[in-house]
Amino acid sequence: MRKIYSCLFLLCTMLYISIAFSNLNARKIKIEYVPDSQIKIDSKKLSQDFSKQCIDTFTFMDCREKPLYSDKIPKIEDVNQNQLGVCYFLAAVVSVLAVDPQKIMDCLEDQNDGTVIVKLYDPYKGDLHKIKVEKSIPNLNDSYSFIFNNSPLWIHILLKGFVASKLYVSSRNYKDAEGGFTAPMLRMLTGNEAKLYNGIDIGIMGRKKLVKIISDAIKNKNFVGCMFSPQTEFGKQLISTYDSENTLVDHHAYSIIGISQNNFITIRNPWGKDKFSKNGIHYMHIDKFFNCCSEIEISSSEPMKKRGTFEKIMERIDSSLPGLLQFFLKIIWEYFKSVNNVQK
Repeated sequence: MRKIYSCLFLLCTMLYISIAFSNLNARKIKIEYVPDSQIKIDSKKLSQDFSKQCIDTFTFMDCREKPLYSDKIPKIEDVNQNQLGVCYFLAAVVSVLAVDPQKIMDCLEDQNDGTVIVKLYDPYKGDLHKIKVEKSIPNLNDSYSFIFNNSPLWIHILLKGFVASKLYVSSRNYKDAEGGFTAPMLRMLTGNEAKLYNGIDIGIMGRKKLVKIISDAIKNKNFVGCMFSPQTEFGKQLISTYDSENTLVDHHAYSIIGISQNNFITIRNPWGKDKFSKNGIHYMHIDKFFNCCSEIEISSSEPMKKRGTFEKIMERIDSSLPGLLQFFLKIIWEYFKSVNNVQK
């Protein structure tokens, strides 16, 4: 009888160990290797100036001997958008950098073999992905480069990993990454929840409440972004005045990196240097800010929640849509959410 019990005990122990190892392997994140040959170098500017045949001949420049960081850690000044419309992604990067540079460093692992592992979260499912890319950048001069070539290597590689991941766009073509929203990028970079407040939300909640939300977010070391695309005539006139001074750009994403007690908001343009600022940083009074602002994106310390197909669609609704249409879609969305909550 003892032998039977001993055999059963041994069998159960082996089964337990087997299950434990299988769970461990299930939790292990697979690394997806994406060579340069699978990434297409293209943008709207390249498409306008060159034929498809010419675009297909563009190559990557080997940077395996270069360090990722020029000064040991990434800095806001490192991010300088050039000829690729990825302001939404770069604005998210700057928003995170302004608060916690280590979070950006956690996204990149130099393998010291000519490759870098880029770690990003699925912005809708919350799963962590590891994408291994070659330590190289598109071989383009600054008339066509996606980020200025004198920018440190880390920002080029992070953008490359984003394109290679296919977590937000459906192809590995730089061109297809043009145009998007900052809130999903904040989730992608940190794995934490991030919410988008569109023009309707801003109108319903009011400035006073939103100023407090932004202030609390910055105080709690969360990350904040915004977009300017005003719907009112006054706002449009105001942004055109700013735009003529190369300060504000219509339908362009910015990072919010500070808010003062005397009602000024500090924003940073992912373009970087312009004729009024050496680092893209500008100061706006709250009244002018809300007259121009069409979206505010704020992260939190809570883990990211999963989003379904309809939630993806709602988040991608462009704030430049007419206000009445936004409002109508908002009502439908709130109705579906309430129905789902009742069913649960």
